[in-house]
Amino acid sequence: MVQAHLELSRLYDAQGQHDEAVRSAKRGVELSPDLLEAHLALAEALIGGKRYLEALHSLSKVETRFQNSAAYHYTRGVAEMGLHRHQPAIVAFEKAVKLDPTYDPAQFLLGSAYYTTGDMERAETKYKAAIALNSKNALYFSHLAGLYDRRGPEFERAAREATLEALALNPDDPECNQRLAKWAIAREDLSEARTILERVVARNPQLTSPRALLAQVYSRLKLRKEAQEQRGIIQSLEEQARKRSGPDSAASRQGEGK
Repeated sequence: MVQAHLELSRLYDAQGQHDEAVRSAKRGVELSPDLLEAHLALAEALIGGKRYLEALHSLSKVETRFQNSAAYHYTRGVAEMGLHRHQPAIVAFEKAVKLDPTYDPAQFLLGSAYYTTGDMERAETKYKAAIALNSKNALYFSHLAGLYDRRGPEFERAAREATLEALALNPDDPECNQRLAKWAIAREDLSEARTILERVVARNPQLTSPRALLAQVYSRLKLRKEAQEQRGIIQSLEEQARKRSGPDSAASRQGEGK
């Protein structure tokens, strides 16, 4: 019975029905209050609904009971990252990887937390640790490539190698394809950049950054109508995002800062 509620919670969460996911997970906790999986399912459902403070509060209630669980500390770290509290996230992820060094998602998110604080060396080390544990995850290579790209021209070769590794695993990765387009622009291969970016926006119509870059390419190719069309789509997407955020989102962010 408990497992049925937890599976139902994950199903609701995957479908974006976060309130239903929380209700199902809470029922699982009520039925098995000593089951770690139930408490993690509840926290994950709350995180899925961006109720990060509630997730942390829920986890704090059982910290003593599950303090030796890597998954417990990992989930705390995810909630802290949701609140943009990177130092507490680092503490949580460090505990997770200390308890289980083979926990590649924790190694990866620890790298991401270090990245957000500007600690590129530690971020690189943790990304590489995640890759060593799971070399089939394109996201790990993609983030490593982004790190090298941020570190400057002297790391371009490493960035290119990591980008190609990511694309070998996921040819549609938008960030990596956009990076390829930027390199094509840098060497004045606008035709190649156009081909890459048109494919990216066709497969990821909601993204604005590749459209902005594509508009620049169109402008340099004297394709003014196409460039203006992309700028119009970007304005429309940004307006839709503003409407979605609205006052409720602002109130939620204020609550997170309390």
